Amino acid sequence: MTETDVREPAQRSLVQRLAAASTFWIALVLVVLCVLFSVLRPDAFPTLFTLQTLLIERRCCSCWPSA
Repeated sequence: MTETDVREPAQRSLVQRLAAASTFWIALVLVVLCVLFSVLRPDAFPTLFTLQTLLIERRCCSCWPSA
């Protein structure tokens, strides 16, 4: 095995660390869903109320790290 085959966690690239982070993927899915719903229902989904609800739920959800 060469040195490049086995990397220490600190030597992993940003992309590799993001790919391993489940929080990143959860947030990415949330953003994709928001964009999709906004495109499908531009008259109903992208409202201030929806944004406030998403932000409140994010703070209450135990799967998200606290800011």
